[in-house]
Amino acid sequence: MRKTKTLFEFNHKSYKIKNLKKPVVLLLGPTASGKTDLALNLYSEIPIEIISVDSVMVYKDFNLGSAKPSLEILNKYPHHLIDVLTPESIYTASDFVQDAIRLIESAHKKAPQLCQNHI
Repeated sequence: MRKTKTLFEFNHKSYKIKNLKKPVVLLLGPTASGKTDLALNLYSEIPIEIISVDSVMVYKDFNLGSAKPSLEILNKYPHHLIDVLTPESIYTASDFVQDAIRLIESAHKKAPQLCQNHI
């Protein structure tokens, strides 16, 4: 039986998530399936951070085929990891993991009462 690890291993580095017992909600599904609308509704109701996990949305000017939220929506409902890199930039799975962990830990620090009240 293989033992479960609490580490992400990429590029010969290990990244440990410090507080695995804190909640993280993932909205997964195909493009244009309503994930953004649901995230916006949640954002309106509870203090959350929206972190995009779309491999295309991270790039500026890559707007076709990604259902990237409009600038109006992004201004009203801030999203992380959207339009942060130029198309010439290289962004690996390891880079994403590092950024996602940093953003999740930051979100937990901003709203610790949410983590305590909803476990």
